[in-house]
Amino acid sequence: MHSDAFLRRRITLASRAGALLALLVVLLPGLLGCAQSQAEVKFPLVELHPLVAQSSGARSQGLQGHDRGDAARGMLFVWPDEGVRTFSIKDVPYALDLVFMDGDGMVVAVDGLVPDSTVQAAGTARYVLEVEAGWVRANGVEVGDRAQVLLGR
Repeated sequence: MHSDAFLRRRITLASRAGALLALLVVLLPGLLGCAQSQAEVKFPLVELHPLVAQSSGARSQGLQGHDRGDAARGMLFVWPDEGVRTFSIKDVPYALDLVFMDGDGMVVAVDGLVPDSTVQAAGTARYVLEVEAGWVRANGVEVGDRAQVLLGR
């Protein structure tokens, strides 16, 4: 039989291990540059809550390693400034729609991306929304629309 002190020590260790695991689950994605859900993007006809890729590591990874459900949810790529943005698909086996937006949320270009291809925006963008193919048409998003981009939600 185990003593009460022994059992209390095991419970304390298990509690600390559980707390550490919970902390890692919360912090590790940010430390590794992985996307986290912290945004709202509101277009005139639709609103979504995409994953966010704000670090260079997360932007490089994109939807690689994510399932198709994450593509349906979308991924918002965020840069500190506007610039010419080029996208290619690596290790993502399905087509995507891309919505390029300037710093004010104005849609400056819309394009499609199929596996093993590259697309460059016609203009400069601060935000790029990557969603599953067909989403743009289904939701009536077009060049000239203005989206409200709210980070940290």
